Amino acid sequence: MHRLHSCKSQGAKDGRCKEGRRSRPEGMTPSLGNASNLSVLVLSGNNLTGRIPSSLEKLVGLSILDLSFNKLDGLVPSNFANLNNLNSLNLSRNNINGSIPSELGNLFLLNALDLGSNALSGTIPKELGNLQSLRTLVLANNHLNGSIPEEIFNCTLL
Repeated sequence: MHRLHSCKSQGAKDGRCKEGRRSRPEGMTPSLGNASNLSVLVLSGNNLTGRIPSSLEKLVGLSILDLSFNKLDGLVPSNFANLNNLNSLNLSRNNINGSIPSELGNLFLLNALDLGSNALSGTIPKELGNLQSLRTLVLANNHLNGSIPEEIFNCTLL
């Protein structure tokens, strides 16, 4: 299994990773999308800023994507729906805004979706009810409105 963890997860306190790598506190490089064999990407708890690169959609082998506890902003990329092998998506505790893309309802293998503690607005898309494998759904501490769509109750593992 190919993994890429943050410097912080390797125990570095000053941003220096073992083997001399450094975290990119200004954001992620778009060329990260070239790592097509990557299955786990965990960059949580850093000081990453800027938008989530749309090039991450090229990481088609990705099963876990965790960008939580950063300072990322902008929208949840709707092209994340191309990550067909994704089991867990955690974008919590950032500054992500806009609406939840209905395209996330096409991630049929997803069993954990955490978008909590952002600045998301609008309604909860009914398409999330397509996620039959979903066991965890966290949308707390956002600016969502409207009612919970009936289709969410199709997620019988919640």
